[in-house]
Amino acid sequence: MPRARTLLPVLLAAIGLVVAGCASGGYSSGAAAGGDGNGGATVAFASPASGASVTSPVKLSFNVQGTKIGKPETGDMHLHVYVDQSADYTIIYSTSGEVKVPAGQHTLKVVLAQPNHTETSTTASEQVDVTGGGSTGAPATTASRGGGYGYP
Repeated sequence: MPRARTLLPVLLAAIGLVVAGCASGGYSSGAAAGGDGNGGATVAFASPASGASVTSPVKLSFNVQGTKIGKPETGDMHLHVYVDQSADYTIIYSTSGEVKVPAGQHTLKVVLAQPNHTETSTTASEQVDVTGGGSTGAPATTASRGGGYGYP
């Protein structure tokens, strides 16, 4: 019986650690619980290159490190893409997508977002020159800060 009394506190402490880990609320994709949720992740434009002349819709490709990109219901992070200073964004659930942009010089900004659409401080931006291709109008799939539809 003395040995059981010695092991009981150790066993209870181990159970407490397991329960605390399960209740931490962290994302399975590598996002940190707390802070801004980026978990040390990075995002950068792979294409188009900064300053490139492109047609609309602009085809985008991103390099994402330190997290998984996917649909929010899977617990994965996703990307919000802004054109210029617009409050609307296009949601992208993979490392590639496209956005409709009017002709002219524009700044594209990508922001890493948590499954609940809370944006992290992980961003990248670049300028492009849209030269044509039926580029009038708003982005194909946009959302306000309240959420919306995404690019598959």
